[in-house]
Amino acid sequence: MKIKESEKQKDKWYQQLSNAIALIAVVIALASAFISHQDSNSQTVLSKISNLTDTISKIQDNEIDFMREGRTGNVDRQNVQSSIHVKQAVYIDCADAIISQIPSFVTPAEYNSIANAKLGESDYSGAENYFLKAVKASGGLQVDKVAAYEMLGRIAMVKGDENQCNEDYKAALNILKTCPEDLNIASSEAYLFKMWSFAEQLKGDRGLAQAKLQEGISYFENKPDSFPPKKIELQDLENAVFQFKGQISKILKK
Repeated sequence: MKIKESEKQKDKWYQQLSNAIALIAVVIALASAFISHQDSNSQTVLSKISNLTDTISKIQDNEIDFMREGRTGNVDRQNVQSSIHVKQAVYIDCADAIISQIPSFVTPAEYNSIANAKLGESDYSGAENYFLKAVKASGGLQVDKVAAYEMLGRIAMVKGDENQCNEDYKAALNILKTCPEDLNIASSEAYLFKMWSFAEQLKGDRGLAQAKLQEGISYFENKPDSFPPKKIELQDLENAVFQFKGQISKILKK
C-alpha cells in the first residue's frame, strides 16, 4: 500500500512538472512572438521614416526645379512647370500618407517642410494644420517650432485674425528667450521682429509695422553690451526701419 501511495505521489509530481514545463514553453513562445513582432514593427517604422525623408527630399528638389525653370527663358517653361507641379502634388500626397501612419515620429522640421510645400500649392488649410503639428511635435530643434509659429502668425494675419497673429509671434519669441544666446538665436529674434512688422504691413497698418521694428530695437538695446551679436542685430533692425520709412515716403509722394 505504501509503495502504491508513493507511486501516486510520484505520478502527481511528474504531472505537475510536466504542466510547469508546458507553461514555461508557452510563455517562452509568446515572449518570442512578442519580441519578433516588436522587431518587425521597429523595422516597419524605420522604413517609413526613411521613406518620408526621401519624399521630403524629392519635394525640396522639385521646388528648386520649379524656381529654376521660372528663371529660364524657355518657350515651354510653363509646360515644364506644370509637369513639376503635378509631380509635387503626388509627392505631397505620399508624404501625407506616410505621416498619417507614423505621426509621433515626425519632427517639427519635417512638418514644416510639408507645410511650406502645401503653401506653394495654395493649400493654406493643409499648411496651417501641419504648422500646428510642428509646434506640438516632440523632439527636433526649438528654432523649427519658432519657424512654424512665425508662419502661423503670417497665415493668421492674412486671415484677418490679428489676435491670433500676435499670440503666434509672442509664442515664437518666448521660445527663443529660452534658448542659449548665440548668433543664430539672435538672428532668429531679429528676423522674427521683421516678419512681425511685415505681417502688420500685410494688414495695412503702417504704424504698427514700424512699431514692431522699434520694439525689436528696444529688445536688443536691453541686452548686455557683452553680447556679441547685439550690435549686428541692432544695425539690421535699424536698417529695416530706414528702408521702411523710405517705402512710406515713396507711397506718400504718389
